[in-house]
Amino acid sequence: METKCGQVNMNELGIKLSYSRPVALSDPYQDFDPSELTQIINTPDTEVAWNELSCIFQAYLPAGAYEECAYFVPHALNFIEGDTDTAGDLATHFIWWIAENKSNLVNDGVYNSLLLFFQKLLAKKISLFELKENKDGYLYPENCAWIEFIISSFNEYPVFNSLGDEWLIELLGKVTTFAQAAWTLHFIRDYYQHDQYARMNSRIIEKWSKDRDKLNKIQNLIIEEVFDKTDMITQYWSRMLNEAGI
Repeated sequence: METKCGQVNMNELGIKLSYSRPVALSDPYQDFDPSELTQIINTPDTEVAWNELSCIFQAYLPAGAYEECAYFVPHALNFIEGDTDTAGDLATHFIWWIAENKSNLVNDGVYNSLLLFFQKLLAKKISLFELKENKDGYLYPENCAWIEFIISSFNEYPVFNSLGDEWLIELLGKVTTFAQAAWTLHFIRDYYQHDQYARMNSRIIEKWSKDRDKLNKIQNLIIEEVFDKTDMITQYWSRMLNEAGI
């Protein structure tokens, strides 16, 4: 299902929409200045990026009607698939748009394919756990914000029926690898360190945070992987285990 460059192949997923490029955006909620809409339409397809897509698919206040926005779906998916800092943010807007337009997307035969796109991309990102260092010397998991945005969004809207947690169970329900242990620990630690408004929206993480057998498996896999690493790495994991109550 993946291309040689590691991207999810949209053609194989059947994500094809036959809408023409709009000549204007109708601004159904009257939220945009006309000059903003003109700028979006005048932007060539090859240059459509965050500024345009975040307006087109803006949650609760999209810049166009369904048919107008639908043309830009491939652009949105390509952007979300990237590793930019704003990819996850755009995903939250786009997932709202999917929820809001489910019936239209079902009629166009692409609704399930869009869900599968996110499922496969999530699986790809969770299959690896790599720590990055920011400019302040703080270690953090690569793609953590993107993953948290996706899970929270698919758990937020009732139309998805807690699909985010369903995917987490599929990917992390059985902790047998370091990557699975590391991500589960990250999410549990996040659950303990933030209130309900700041942490990832997930009931299964709350349940796992109290599962002692699962926590013991996580601890053993983490210790086995990092016991001979640098002080900076071992200190990071010691702090994560402690802050997750393990």
